Amino acid sequence: MKKMLSALLVLLLLLLGIVACGCGGGDKGGEDAAPGDGSGEEEDSGTDEALLNLDNWEVPTKLNEMIALFSEVNYRFTVGGVETVVHYRYLGSENVGGAATDKISLSMDEQTFTFWVGADGSIKQMEQGGQVIPAEIAQSAGMGVANMVLVPLVMAEGVKIQDWVRVTEPGYKVTVLSSKNEKIGDLSGMVHTLQVVVEPPLVPTEVTYVARVADLGDFQTMLSWEVTGGEGGTYDFKYEIEALALR
Repeated sequence: MKKMLSALLVLLLLLLGIVACGCGGGDKGGEDAAPGDGSGEEEDSGTDEALLNLDNWEVPTKLNEMIALFSEVNYRFTVGGVETVVHYRYLGSENVGGAATDKISLSMDEQTFTFWVGADGSIKQMEQGGQVIPAEIAQSAGMGVANMVLVPLVMAEGVKIQDWVRVTEPGYKVTVLSSKNEKIGDLSGMVHTLQVVVEPPLVPTEVTYVARVADLGDFQTMLSWEVTGGEGGTYDFKYEIEALALR
């Protein structure tokens, strides 16, 4: 658990660094902005056509969003050379204290937690190591664990790849490296591998993203992404979904 906490702390700092450099829609003028949304004049590219159609983009960044969309997600992320494996499973519905809840399991490395989540996203009960933890404690402790698990997904959404595929301004190079059908757990679809290179003066030193985006028919999502480069080589992060199953 200490290893996971350390990795996630570094991960949070990395997320702040990525946003600060303006990659994937950094803060400009106090508001989130996608690439090309700056206040300066932009060069006319002559086309607004996107490299890919990502109109139905879905990346769950909250526990109730994960529950609504997936019955299972297995992913891993590596930061600072430390790898963490996360396994989410939907276990069904149960009543807790007279209220309907969704029962889920979250495993991280060798730690497994069971949560009973209400319709509003609050945790009504939690179990870990055979010990049942009531709502008054489970809400704070459980949400802390759940939020840590969701950090890589929050980062994946923060990259805003759905905006990158429309970038045509100087300083950004967006390339579709490959497109092929793949199977991801119980699902299959077209998987596109994209490379995004952000160059000075937009960032102090060149930063490269490589992302794998899956088109699963009804929606598109981020399967994996990694970022390298940055001043002093400070960005070094990998994230990959290995299995998916829908509700």
